Amino acid sequence: MRDITSYPNPIIIFNLSYNSFTSVPDEMEVSPFSMGVDIYGMHTLIGKNNFIALAVGGGFSVQNIKSNSLLVSADSSFFQKIPDDLKYSKNKLATVFVDLPIELRFRSRPNPRDKAGIVRKRNFRLALGFKIGYNIQRYIKYDGNDYRTSNYGNQIKFKEYRLKNILQYRYGVYTRIGIGKVSLFAYYALTDLFENNKGTELRPYSVGISIML
Repeated sequence: MRDITSYPNPIIIFNLSYNSFTSVPDEMEVSPFSMGVDIYGMHTLIGKNNFIALAVGGGFSVQNIKSNSLLVSADSSFFQKIPDDLKYSKNKLATVFVDLPIELRFRSRPNPRDKAGIVRKRNFRLALGFKIGYNIQRYIKYDGNDYRTSNYGNQIKFKEYRLKNILQYRYGVYTRIGIGKVSLFAYYALTDLFENNKGTELRPYSVGISIML
């Protein structure tokens, strides 16, 4: 039986992540259930059967930030803590991006066939990447007691799409490290959530699990 000598080159990458910001305001608490999803199609440009490879791709990224604070937007934007006497079941900021990632991959050869003749195909993988994205949707979703003075305390449920001051584009760096089809990954934005001088300085980041097919 022949051992495998080629390297796996994943075509689909699926990320499940926790999302938050650096320098979160003191009164703001980001929920541990602030989850996001990325799905990218990738193509290996250089080094398909080598230890080092270069790959590019495209896809969609969705981030959900759930917290105890509401996004308030006027001339500038900031998060304001929901008063303690108000009850709510949902409060989140959602953003959706079209992303273009490019990454440098380092990987070992898959394990050869074992004594039973089964190819395990598990190999060590490390990716260092950069991606740029364009925002195609952003909205707030709220379900709970109204926080507005005119209707304070009454039950409301709404989505608000016309959010001011959120930066239309983003770019940042990421890494993945793992064995076989499953890896840990982290992303750090090099852009803030809001436009320059139009909101609190909040730098998004994500950490999670990546599945490669």
